[in-house]
Amino acid sequence: MSGIDLDGQSIRKGAGDAVMAWIRQHGGTVPAELEHAIEQVSLQGGTPLAVARDDKALGVIHLKDIVKGGIRERFDS
Repeated sequence: MSGIDLDGQSIRKGAGDAVMAWIRQHGGTVPAELEHAIEQVSLQGGTPLAVARDDKALGVIHLKDIVKGGIRERFDS
């Protein structure tokens, strides 16, 4: 998890479980929608990054890992 503290606000992004724990540590409640969004991204084969500000969840970023052409050949040599 990484983030920034700026102008009295704390913003964090990272793995869903880490961000959910951070929200709870700061007195917030993790909405079921956040957990659902994280699960859906994972089920689609993506990497979910959760985002929060202070004790509130903001959303989930869906990272897609795209394998570039010719990558297999590079590892075979």
